Amino acid sequence: MLNDGYVEDIVEAKIPKSTWIGTAVGIFFIIISLLLFITIKWGITLIFVGIVVIIIAMSYKDVEYEYLFLNDNVDIAKISRKSNRKDIYHINGGDVTVIAPVDSTYIDNIHQKGEDVRIRDFSGLAAKDTPEQVYAFMINRGNSYEEVHLKVSERTLKHLQQFFKDKIK
Repeated sequence: MLNDGYVEDIVEAKIPKSTWIGTAVGIFFIIISLLLFITIKWGITLIFVGIVVIIIAMSYKDVEYEYLFLNDNVDIAKISRKSNRKDIYHINGGDVTVIAPVDSTYIDNIHQKGEDVRIRDFSGLAAKDTPEQVYAFMINRGNSYEEVHLKVSERTLKHLQQFFKDKIK
């Protein structure tokens, strides 16, 4: 009998600061263009530039991460504007060395060893937020580590405990 496990989670990402900065720049262009429109004829061009900048910046506002756990493999996809889905990362269960909460001593010990660690955050949270739900997957990539942050639900945690028994801390 096959004992396959499948869990799917969708995590809404926090709006990045670049979206707000882009929107502010667009509004700045529109205000300047209105002032220039009164004195210079090409001021209307800046209105269109401001509108385009705002539209582009706001297109990055709706971002979600989708996690697909199939046995000990994890596929991570980024969903933009509720319609564009792009596979962005894959975790092979055999490459995972430790799974632990982001602020745990297990993860801290790897950082203190001076290991070369590249952090990839797919938790959807700001860097300063580290709730218990965010887990770090430490992945051995030969001579370096990758630390992948995922926001884990209770259902996903049960799946991890089943398929990553000796790796979850």
